[in-house]
Amino acid sequence: MLFFTKDRKFTLIYCTVLRVPKKYINISNGDPRVVYRGEWAINDNEVSLTYRLVEQTVSVQGQTLPGPIQRSVIKMQKDNTLSFDGKPFRREAALNASASQ
Repeated sequence: MLFFTKDRKFTLIYCTVLRVPKKYINISNGDPRVVYRGEWAINDNEVSLTYRLVEQTVSVQGQTLPGPIQRSVIKMQKDNTLSFDGKPFRREAALNASASQ
């Protein structure tokens, strides 16, 4: 899940999303989660990211947090999706509340 704020903050969350159509869509609190945080900037049809690993529910031996700084570029597609790490992402406003916690 990708989450962008107006003050140019960025969060990437690898998580399980629970969804019951027409009832709710939420990030699961009981499943593993990995969180990266950083900043974003728009350049033409790309979003430049600078971020680092800040949290994970299953620790990796020898790994320290926050992790090293990473840089990446997200491509904005004509169908209003974002392409990041070879995967398409689309807007889901219903996740805003659980993503911002």
